[in-house]
Amino acid sequence: MKHMNRLTSLTALAFFTLPLTSNADEDKITREQLPQAVVKAVESKFPQGKLKEATKETEEGKTTYEVDLQVDDQNIEVTLGEDGMIQEIEKEIPVSGLPKAVSDAVKAKYANAAFKEAEEVIKGEATSFEILISSEGVMREFKLAVDGKILEDKVEDD
Repeated sequence: MKHMNRLTSLTALAFFTLPLTSNADEDKITREQLPQAVVKAVESKFPQGKLKEATKETEEGKTTYEVDLQVDDQNIEVTLGEDGMIQEIEKEIPVSGLPKAVSDAVKAKYANAAFKEAEEVIKGEATSFEILISSEGVMREFKLAVDGKILEDKVEDD
């Protein structure tokens, strides 16, 4: 959900004008600083995508790239390895686009939930959903399987 909040607050700056800045072990980078394999993989998967932002992160000796795209009216974040292999795709979706089993599971646990944001997360062959709700004045973040099984339920700390 942290990524979702960042996605929804991005401005319409052209991708190539973004400066290089450091945030711990995560750096904002320009399109030109992305490995060619990453650019090719993103352009192949999302040919209509417009690059908005990219970051390079090194953790435990492994480097990954997060590329934020705009495809029509949809925000998409793609995480890739240096070799261009897609590791994860997060797509912002309308709450109305959630599978019934997913929204029903949240409503069963929090009957008065107000759905705020939703993402479809694809990691390998697995699809899950991340949802931000407000219930009784508390923001909660859920991660659910396609069948509605709650995988995570926590208070949003942002």
